Amino acid sequence: MGKINIEEVWKNQPEEQATLQDEEINNIRMRKSQGFLEKLQKNARLEHYMNIGVSVLATSGLLIAQKWISAVTAIALFLILIFYYYNLYKELWRLTPTADVHEFLKILRDKMKTFMQRYYAGLFFVMPVSMTAGFWLASGGEPDWEKYNSPETIGLVGLIFAFAFSMAYFMVDLMYGRTYKKLKKLLSELDAPEESNQ
Repeated sequence: MGKINIEEVWKNQPEEQATLQDEEINNIRMRKSQGFLEKLQKNARLEHYMNIGVSVLATSGLLIAQKWISAVTAIALFLILIFYYYNLYKELWRLTPTADVHEFLKILRDKMKTFMQRYYAGLFFVMPVSMTAGFWLASGGEPDWEKYNSPETIGLVGLIFAFAFSMAYFMVDLMYGRTYKKLKKLLSELDAPEESNQ
């Protein structure tokens, strides 16, 4: 019995069947891309509500303790934080799938790349400011800076900052980074056949 030539079988199969298979593949890709978008949008909404919740709780605690200056400072910082990240989330919330799956994945990838860059840029501002504010509040608004000039204390503060940044990076990767990597992988798989045909 001779060997089956798969290429010949593919060429000779009905055109309608080939079209149906292409449409099914396109539908699978569309569902996958919609899944990426829905997950990203869901995470962005969850984080936005968490930001608001934490801000309200922290500010309420300061107001109950009658620490008026601290409360006003916290309100200002939280508003900056909420509006900065709200504008980032809004870019994701506005995205809707297009008919061309490949094109939509490219748009989503580019949006996600910009989102991640601006997210980390915000963290480099938010983290030091929030930690300094927390330290200031913990000291009752009158920190004795002289006590923190020793190399050991500076090293400890540096370790705390490094740990905080590492945790923040882990959280961002958990909520957005992994989906972004899966998105890039899917897009590279779609681009591979096109590059081989050129």
